[in-house]
Amino acid sequence: MAGSRSNPAPAAPAPASAPVSDDRDTFKCPNFTGKNFPIWQRKVKTYLAVKSLTKCIEQPLPPNASEEVKLQYVRAAAILGQHIEDHIYNHVITNDNKNDAFAIWKELKGEYASSSVLAIYHVWRKWEDIQYKDDINSYVTKLEETLAEFAAMGLDIPATILSCTIIARISRKQPSLMQTLISNAEQLSQPRLIIAKLRDIAHHDAVEATMQRDTAITEGTLTALATQAAAYNNGGNQKRRHWVNPHPCREGKHNPLSGHPALFLNLFLSEELALYPLLAC
Repeated sequence: MAGSRSNPAPAAPAPASAPVSDDRDTFKCPNFTGKNFPIWQRKVKTYLAVKSLTKCIEQPLPPNASEEVKLQYVRAAAILGQHIEDHIYNHVITNDNKNDAFAIWKELKGEYASSSVLAIYHVWRKWEDIQYKDDINSYVTKLEETLAEFAAMGLDIPATILSCTIIARISRKQPSLMQTLISNAEQLSQPRLIIAKLRDIAHHDAVEATMQRDTAITEGTLTALATQAAAYNNGGNQKRRHWVNPHPCREGKHNPLSGHPALFLNLFLSEELALYPLLAC
C-alpha cells in the first residue's frame, strides 16, 4: 500500500511543475513584511487564483478530501509560507497548520487585519489633518503622499468624495479657484486630475510672481541709476564752478584784500600771458 501511494504522489506535481514557472513569469507576489496587509492579501489572492487555489483559503479542508485536494491545500500553504517574512512565519505557522492553507490564512487575518484597521485609522487622521495654508505646492505634496498610502493599503474610497474634500479645503481661502477646479465634471471623478490642476496653478503663480519681482527690480535699478546720474551731473557742475574771489586784483594792480601776496599776481599774469598771448594785446 505504501508503495502504491508513494508512486502517484511524485507523479502528480510533475505535470503541474511546467505551468508553475510560466505563472511566475507572468505574475509575482511580494512578501508580506507585517505592513499593508490589505494590499498584500489582494495580491496573494490573485496569485493563488492563477494557481486555481483560491478555494484553499476560503473554505476549510473537507473531512473526506481526496489526496489531490489535500495536495492543493499543501501547495496553497506552501505559497503562503513562501511569501511571508521569517518572523511572521514563526509566529503564525505551526506543526499543526503547516499543511493547512485555510488555517494559516485565518491566523494571518486574525493577527494583521485588526492592526491594519488601526493603520487605516491613523492614515485617515492624517488625511483629515491636511489643510491648505496659502502654499499650494505644500498642500498638493501632502495630498499625494496620503493618497499613495490609501492605495498601498488597498482602500477603496469614492473618488468623488476625495475630490470634493480637496476642493473644499482650498476654496475656503481661495474661493476663486472653485469654479476653475469644478469646471470639468471628469476631474471630480479623478482626484489626481484635481491635484495636477492645482500644480499647474501653483506653477503659473510662481512664474507670475517671479516676473513681477524682476520687473520691480528692473524699475528700481533704473530709478537708482537715474538718481545716481543726476547726482553725478549736479556734483560735476559743482566741481566745474570756479571760486570767485570777492576782492580780485584789477588792471594788473594788487588788491591787498585779495588774500594772496603781490608776488602771486605777477606769477599768475606771466603764466596767463605765456598760455594766452592774446591777453597781452
